[in-house]
Amino acid sequence: MTKLLSALFAALLCLGVLAAPSAADPPGNGLDSTEGVFDFGVGDGTGGMTELTHDRNAITMDADITGLEPGHAYTLWLIIFNNPAACVDGCGEDDLFRNGVLASGIFSGIGGFADGDGNLSGYKMTAEGYDNGTTLFGPGLKSAKQAEVHVIVRSHGPESGDAAVSALQISTVDGGCDGADVEDVPPDALGECGDVGASVHLSYKTK
Repeated sequence: MTKLLSALFAALLCLGVLAAPSAADPPGNGLDSTEGVFDFGVGDGTGGMTELTHDRNAITMDADITGLEPGHAYTLWLIIFNNPAACVDGCGEDDLFRNGVLASGIFSGIGGFADGDGNLSGYKMTAEGYDNGTTLFGPGLKSAKQAEVHVIVRSHGPESGDAAVSALQISTVDGGCDGADVEDVPPDALGECGDVGASVHLSYKTK
């Protein structure tokens, strides 16, 4: 848990300097927001877009991540602030365990190996109260329409030749990781992991 929280804290520190994103007009029954993925400055050029649809009791994410290392393993994680109104000066590291914020970290369900062009795409839904062992801390998703969601792009380095490790690389936060996360450079060797990018989707109720 220590290594996990260190990675998330580093990610949220980067998110803290990000300007507030804009949201698209809400179509249909859901509330959609499309945001660009920004590089954490580790030199790999991570980019692309994530789109979140906030429905009555679930969020659905459509992700198209670009600028990744071909053949490397990646997972997407959600840092959820169920009650962003309780955050102080915007939601960030200091709010993860603040009373009333109800922050949580969960696996988005999207993981895989970047294709030959360095792209990774996925489409998944996370429902309120859903937990199949992927909730890292906190209560999970409690308020789909109200929640502020930070999407973290995590690299697990090159694909392992061990099938069991390879499967963990695209489904767990520390799959294939040895030791502390690498910093300032993208993971490029077996056993190296690190957060390489993120996007921020603000709550519609705090806009």
